Amino acid sequence: METLPGWKIDINEIANNVYRVTLTDAYGRQAGATGTDLGEVIKQVEGYAIDIEKQIREK
Repeated sequence: METLPGWKIDINEIANNVYRVTLTDAYGRQAGATGTDLGEVIKQVEGYAIDIEKQIREK
């Protein structure tokens, strides 16, 4: 699965059709979310990761 460059994706089905998605970068920073629509959860987590990268660039 293609994800953001420099981020590793981890997808776990924690209950029937309930997914926990976590993105982790090389420095251990994480973005994560849980939900029932896997595609939407992935998009949400990618948005969080992009926000993290923006905050880092602004410093």
